Amino acid sequence: AGAGGQIIWSVPGETACYRCSAAGRYTAAAMGEDIDLAGEPGLLPDVQVVDMYALNLIVGLLERGSPTPKGRLIDELGDRTEIVVTADPSYIHGRALWDALTADLPPADDRAGSLATYLGMFPVFTLPNVADPTCPDCRLHNPIGGP
Repeated sequence: AGAGGQIIWSVPGETACYRCSAAGRYTAAAMGEDIDLAGEPGLLPDVQVVDMYALNLIVGLLERGSPTPKGRLIDELGDRTEIVVTADPSYIHGRALWDALTADLPPADDRAGSLATYLGMFPVFTLPNVADPTCPDCRLHNPIGGP
């Protein structure tokens, strides 16, 4: 029920493109695997959480370089061009990230509860994506040398 979402963006010539950021989907498609993302019904407030982060990124891209908080957002994120928003501790991608971040800590009885307790109701993870120097999309949009 609208447990979370991922937002990926790119700036041609500066950051990894979508093909680089979602390389696993392209590999799976080339191998003939089903790459359709499962749809999940969600309450409007759950969906809006992800939409709010996406809107902040859009405004950040439009205001980039201005001395406003949103104008500094994209540059401050650097190579982190993916945001994972967890609207529910059961969101599998958010839970996997949480488990990876806390792997060296003593086992917890309730990691989902810890996620909500320690990171707040809507934890957000920002992840870097690295451009593949052999990526055909990066070469197409930045023929001088890639990101």
